[in-house]
Amino acid sequence: MLLLSLSLFGCSSNSSKNKTTSIYLAGATNANENFFSNALTSSVATYWENGTATNLTSGTGNNQAVAIAVDNSGNVYTAGFTTSATTGYSIATYWKNSTLVNLTNGTTSGASTNGIAVDSSGNVYVAGNTNLGPTVWKNGAPTYLTNGAGGAWGITIDSSNNVYVSGYTFSSTTGNTVATVWKNGVPTYLTDGSMEAYGNQIKVDSSDNVYVAGSTFSASTRNSIATYWKNGVETSLADGSVATWGEPITFDNSGNVYTGGFTTSATNGNRIATYWKNSTAVPLTDGSSEAQLIGIAVDSDGNVYAAGYTQSTTTGNWIATYWLNGTPTNLTDGTSDAILQGIALSTE
Repeated sequence: MLLLSLSLFGCSSNSSKNKTTSIYLAGATNANENFFSNALTSSVATYWENGTATNLTSGTGNNQAVAIAVDNSGNVYTAGFTTSATTGYSIATYWKNSTLVNLTNGTTSGASTNGIAVDSSGNVYVAGNTNLGPTVWKNGAPTYLTNGAGGAWGITIDSSNNVYVSGYTFSSTTGNTVATVWKNGVPTYLTDGSMEAYGNQIKVDSSDNVYVAGSTFSASTRNSIATYWKNGVETSLADGSVATWGEPITFDNSGNVYTGGFTTSATNGNRIATYWKNSTAVPLTDGSSEAQLIGIAVDSDGNVYAAGYTQSTTTGNWIATYWLNGTPTNLTDGTSDAILQGIALSTE
């Protein structure tokens, strides 16, 4: 089984090689509010395997699945968080198939997970945050990456089992966020702190080139700018005239780089679900309602899978949506808020 990790759903035939691609998506359903709202108090952590939904939690508390990976035996690992019924604090978690593994105990605030990866030996690595700062767990054991400040968002493993984590730290001089990558716990700073910047998701190719998607900010307009870095070299994907955001990243067999996120409509301010192939923007929605990409993956035939949310024109709720080569499929109907946040492909 060849694993192409990142984050979506469905099942497609790879006709050129007579192989089948299975699609795994992580997200949340049955939410009482959209996922950027402070009023969000209940949602169900969910993953989809080839279109079949598995609920990982009940609807009590804010519970979300945010990242997903599949190992060589077909086990599904989903990272996310649940909510303590006692304290109301979030609990950093992951699920192996549907079995819950708690990484924190809910006694302190600020715990979450944002990325997950599994190496060839079956070791499980999770990136996230605790009250002690950006954190990496290996088989449940935490390592803290800073003295308490910053955030960890993405995680990946290279061919030598080096562990890379993307996120942000803070400049000691300006106080701004600094896009940061840790290799085996050692930080490399992608920006200088003169303006805010974030490293979001990260991926490593077969030649161990390191790709990070994130955002910098315009000094003139203060708008966010979708950005990616390859081996530390920055490529800006927009000019800052409107807000854009880069979050997931992947690449194809020809070395093309795909960065997902959103642009902003200049007419009404809505987010437009967008990915960039290298530096060319490919909008997937028209800006008439809110939409955003949070996961992206490309299979060996060059098919582009993108995952995120759109917005119902009747209820205004978010709809868990994925796109295959630009064609959308809704996994929920808009009666309550839902979202897709992670995608993994496996080919066999």
